[in-house]
Amino acid sequence: MKLEEACFKAAVLVVGATLKLTPEIIYHDQMPDMALRQLCRECFYRLGGNIPPEDIDIVDGKISVSSGEGNVSYALPSICVSLNLDSKVGGHNPAFAEAAGTKI
Repeated sequence: MKLEEACFKAAVLVVGATLKLTPEIIYHDQMPDMALRQLCRECFYRLGGNIPPEDIDIVDGKISVSSGEGNVSYALPSICVSLNLDSKVGGHNPAFAEAAGTKI
């Protein structure tokens, strides 16, 4: 049993609830809108940005994302814009947030 599952089961016992685990991926792949993607690329170039070549931008017409953004992209035009931040700490922590606030 995974640690997460054990924690869920313990919490259920404490509060007297029931637990139903559905072990499956709940996010869709992201279906980017090509016109919106091209517009974003052109605007970024005008601002002096440098984006990798388009052939490595998308693999098989889909981009894997780890958020609900993939689900949204099935309902309305969207793109997933990522920016390179030279940070040795990775994302989702205070040091990354501090690095994100710099001029670069």
